[in-house]
Amino acid sequence: MSALRLIAAAVIAVAVAEPVRAGTPEVCTEAAGALTMDLYSVALARLDDCLALDALNRKQRVEALAQRGDANFALDENDLAIADYERALELGGPDLNILISLGRVYFHAEDNETALAVFDRALAIDPESAQAHYFRGVALYEQDRLHEAVVALGRHIALDPESAEGYFYRASSLAGMQRFEEALAGFGKAIALTPFDGWAFAQRGVTYLELGDPRRALLDFEQMIELDPESASGYSRRSDALRDLDRIEDALADIETALRLAPDHSNYFVQRGILRLEQKLYAEARTDFHAALRIDPRNAWAYNNLGNSFFEQGRHAESLPLFSEALAIDPEYGIALFNRGLVSFRSNDLEPALADFDAAVRLMPGHSAAVYMRGRTQYFRGDDAAALADLGRAITLAPGDGDSYVARGLIHHDRDDYAAALVDYDRALAAEPQLVWAMAQKGRALIDMERYVEAAEVLSAAAALAPDYDMVHYRLGNAHFLLADYQQAVTAYERAVALDPEDSRFLLQRGRALSELARYDAALADLSDAIDIDPDSIDAFVYRGQVLAGQKLFGEALADFDHAVMLAPKDPWPLNTRGLALSDSGDYSAAIVDYSAAIERDKGYFPAYHNRGLAYHELRDLAQALADFNAAAKLQPDDADVFFARGDVHYDMGEYRLAIDDYSAGLRLDREAAWALWSRGLSHAQLNDTDAARQDLDGALELVTDAERENMAAETCSALIGQGSMALSLRYCARTVSQ
Repeated sequence: MSALRLIAAAVIAVAVAEPVRAGTPEVCTEAAGALTMDLYSVALARLDDCLALDALNRKQRVEALAQRGDANFALDENDLAIADYERALELGGPDLNILISLGRVYFHAEDNETALAVFDRALAIDPESAQAHYFRGVALYEQDRLHEAVVALGRHIALDPESAEGYFYRASSLAGMQRFEEALAGFGKAIALTPFDGWAFAQRGVTYLELGDPRRALLDFEQMIELDPESASGYSRRSDALRDLDRIEDALADIETALRLAPDHSNYFVQRGILRLEQKLYAEARTDFHAALRIDPRNAWAYNNLGNSFFEQGRHAESLPLFSEALAIDPEYGIALFNRGLVSFRSNDLEPALADFDAAVRLMPGHSAAVYMRGRTQYFRGDDAAALADLGRAITLAPGDGDSYVARGLIHHDRDDYAAALVDYDRALAAEPQLVWAMAQKGRALIDMERYVEAAEVLSAAAALAPDYDMVHYRLGNAHFLLADYQQAVTAYERAVALDPEDSRFLLQRGRALSELARYDAALADLSDAIDIDPDSIDAFVYRGQVLAGQKLFGEALADFDHAVMLAPKDPWPLNTRGLALSDSGDYSAAIVDYSAAIERDKGYFPAYHNRGLAYHELRDLAQALADFNAAAKLQPDDADVFFARGDVHYDMGEYRLAIDDYSAGLRLDREAAWALWSRGLSHAQLNDTDAARQDLDGALELVTDAERENMAAETCSALIGQGSMALSLRYCARTVSQ
């Protein structure tokens, strides 16, 4: 019998036997006396003799049957007790006390539905029966019909304000409804009425644990132990409080005491196993869980935690059947459903994971982790609406848990709503300032928003907090790369590669950064390693091809671009990059074929129009070049290079005013483009606008470095002479001679 049922069965005595009347046979009197003295076996023997007498009248027989029912109930002979009470009611008609006793037997036999029906019959006789309301409330509590239990026990307390047991069970029901403050008040009233009842202290302590206040819980459990130093349950519960206070050694000492006092208690072995799990003593923990199962082969809690012992070591295949075994014993075991869902989730088996999380949420609607994991599962299944609903609910349930904000931010991020994602990442960091996952995702969002300096700051802080988090170093490298700080990028990528040398992305990006630092051999080695790890990486082939082309190794470069095109025949990017390599090698006609193929695959692919225009220009097909630059300018009106390239075509076509317009448009976008300013100066010179030409040409010479200035002056002299601007050329030619 559970501790709560002991209270329900024993604390409130129901007096059934009436005083022995004159004329009652002596054997019946002796039976009543033995029953009063708790000599139940003696009472049964005498009552059997009493009921065998033919001389008993109906009332005496009813009394004897009721007394024998009491004796059988006291000896846990539930079926015999029920038969006696039922026979007494059959002979004597409805009787309040006998009905209450009968209901108690059904309750004790865990037939709560029948018990409730019997207590209702009792209340039909006397609606103000405090005892009937009490036992009815306890039966409702055992069925988890907590709201009804609170009402019934409230009626009982109104009729019997000094009932400590009534307050106790009402408070327990309120705690089950998570109305913890009301529950604490109820337990306090029970303790005030019965200050020597350790169970009231115990349940109040459990409520404090639910509220996350292990210090107060500890005081209550210590009071329980003081009242009963031999209470194994007291030490077990105090162990829970000590565990929540991270006093693991003290918690272990208490559970050892509990096991010494109750060596056959299965759950105490489970508790010790859990403490050993927290110390990562997996073998010792499993020994305890197996010991628990030897004592009680149907201990679902032991199976669940045995599963946890494997799950924590990443041994998912071994943990799954253990969670299933726990659920075979107790299909309503919410935590086991949650744990089994985690195994399926980690194994990327999303449908069974979702089914388990659904069931866990149904059983534990306030369990924020179950709601969160259901949301994460929905996210990976592609159901963003359901995921957002669950993650919002998880945030409501646990606003201090940053993970839910990060997970919701990821959905916004995937939708390219970086601002909304950033808000969620910042909320996560407000809740948990050192949540590295949130910092890593915030850095990624800032990169996508082109806020590279801020991204580098956030990711540097994350890397300091989590030096072994490879993705943080990788993203930090990306931020530095985009800031053109290639040496810092290489340093970050090197850390990521050291942590996971098999991640091709890390090698690829380090290779790109090394290439920018002109460390071509190292760059090629990294890109080749990335290809070895991921032979289908289009990026790796393209980037390696670009490095090879930059080294004038066009044959090898084209082989890489050919492979990239084969891997992604519908992607314009590999075709465009192969076209660039062909252009660099001087094969403009072949390059035009590739650019045209890229455009065919994507009519809006701006780089191919621009590059094809450059190739046509090299082939002096100015009309086709102009058409391509017009298309590129329409697709990408903010690209200065397009306007500069179109200006060159107009210049070569003798359309100097249009050339000036294009150079001017480009210079509004890029004021530091010295050679574009130089070209505009030559265009003004062609139109004999000497002042404007001199202003642009002098401005161009001021923009370039000292090393470049001599070359530009010489080019200016030569160009002006070539186009017949002799007077203007003297100034720049004289400068060249003086230099």
